Amino acid sequence: MKKLLLLCIILTSFRTVAVAETSLDECREAARDNFPEIRKLDIIKATSDCNLKNASMSWLPQVVIGGQFYWVNNVNSLDDIFANAGPISSYVFHYVTDRILHLESERPWQYMAGVSLTQNIWDGGASALIKKSAEAEAESKEAEVEVNLLAVEEQVDEVYFSILLLEQRLKQAEGKIDVLEDNFKKLRNLYQEGFASEIDLSKMEVEILSAEQKVDEIKSEIKVFRMSLSLLTGMNMADEELAIPAEPVSSSGYQRPEFLLLENRKKMLGLKEKKLDVELMPKIALFADAGYGYPNRNIFANLTGHAPAFNTQAGIKIGFNLSPLYTRKRDNTVIRNQMDYLDVEKDILNFKFNLERHQLIQESERIRECLQRDNRILELRTKLRNAAEKRLEEGEIDITELLKDINEENDAALQSSIHQLTLLKTLHQQTRIGM
Repeated sequence: MKKLLLLCIILTSFRTVAVAETSLDECREAARDNFPEIRKLDIIKATSDCNLKNASMSWLPQVVIGGQFYWVNNVNSLDDIFANAGPISSYVFHYVTDRILHLESERPWQYMAGVSLTQNIWDGGASALIKKSAEAEAESKEAEVEVNLLAVEEQVDEVYFSILLLEQRLKQAEGKIDVLEDNFKKLRNLYQEGFASEIDLSKMEVEILSAEQKVDEIKSEIKVFRMSLSLLTGMNMADEELAIPAEPVSSSGYQRPEFLLLENRKKMLGLKEKKLDVELMPKIALFADAGYGYPNRNIFANLTGHAPAFNTQAGIKIGFNLSPLYTRKRDNTVIRNQMDYLDVEKDILNFKFNLERHQLIQESERIRECLQRDNRILELRTKLRNAAEKRLEEGEIDITELLKDINEENDAALQSSIHQLTLLKTLHQQTRIGM
């Protein structure tokens, strides 16, 4: 039995060296890359770049080209000047304007086509605020994606450790079959020599068949979990060797994406609050207009003819928009309420994760205490089983007691393996709390 155990250890060691193992981190990374939501990060970055470039364009000259054709009901008319004059005065006026000066009234049908150019000198900080808002929005969306990706990684952890636990159960079950078969051979020899009964053989055989059935059940469960891991990672994990993770390092400095998401949302609210001030700031810009049409800006030129002409103007303009004052107080109240809401959300997360962290710490301490006794329990169970086998070799047959010792030794070994893997799983969960 000792030789068989040594051979198994040697073969296992050789296999570990020869076969490449897939780590938990590799599975997490593969799951992130395989999850469709990961593609959102590239889209978010591309959108953010476009928004930032658009914000930078606000300082470029703003050009508007347009035209209009319209009718005016009340135009500059020469008849309006002497509308209340007497007949002689009116005749003299019309004679002078028509025959001597050749003046004409404006026409009601008018038109204009031109270009307007505006160059911002100071926008009150609006463009800088737009850039910061675009960056904050991108960071917030990235944090949302990270929250969902973290949930996928945690699902990978659950499946990964479930496979490791099942494989430990499988190893123990197969080891139990080896022990049972070894004792079955001894019992069969005693039966042939007339020292054991057929009932003893049947008890041992039933136990072997039950153990084999358990092995088949465990293999079926492993297959299901490995298929789930394959779907999560996008890799074929049917026959991959999974490495047992080492104890993780301290989680100090790690911040969960849920908190980053809240911080980014609060940052966006702060920018909204700043926008209320920016809206009240004066806007200063240079402007220049050029147009071609009728009437001319020179009223005297319009009186001497109806030909279209060029018109230009340029200067500097300052504008204050005071309409935001109507809702400023209520807008501030809404923003403060939203910030208070996010503070409550943060307190809820702190409470939740702090409770979970303490539970995990207590659980890891409990498991460590169990592990301290596991080796001693297994050592004693192995001695009891060896003693029962020795009695069997000497002809003192008590199959029930022997089977009981074999099962209890197997359970002790399995419990030790479960405790070790559960401790690793608990420690890895602690690192994901980030507190």
